[in-house]
Amino acid sequence: MLQLKVLQDLKRYQLQRGEDLRMVEKEHAECDSLLNSLLPKEVLLSMQSNNLKLAYTYRDMTMLFADIVGFTGYCNKHKDNPSDAVRLVTHLFASFDDCCKVLGAYKVCTIGDAYLAVNEPKTQHDDRILGALVLLHLAMAMLRIIVKVRDEVDHEGP
Repeated sequence: MLQLKVLQDLKRYQLQRGEDLRMVEKEHAECDSLLNSLLPKEVLLSMQSNNLKLAYTYRDMTMLFADIVGFTGYCNKHKDNPSDAVRLVTHLFASFDDCCKVLGAYKVCTIGDAYLAVNEPKTQHDDRILGALVLLHLAMAMLRIIVKVRDEVDHEGP
């Protein structure tokens, strides 16, 4: 009887340990995904290999700054339902984020209705023009998204 109880407790412990391990692995994957979305690849690799520097110098960078024209007017027009403005920005910026991932651009930040992106930060680029082309394609994709979303939310812009 005692052996059976010990075996049951051991099995329960092993099952719990397996569930804990799966939970830790899932959280580790989520953490990796978050870090990949927040940090440039080169910085992340340096951090993972314990070679993180205090500062990095990036050359041959291209920056794209986008601001929603007429956003203040849109907000004023929808002041009875401010969630419309939040949905608009969230929808646009999520679509822009998807484009950045596909094209290999790096979203630096959003500030209100402004969006800032750069080509992938690297200390050295093999092709000095490629980063500018990536952001040119990002800008064109953003324009297509804006036209589509503008029609969906009934905002004619300026």
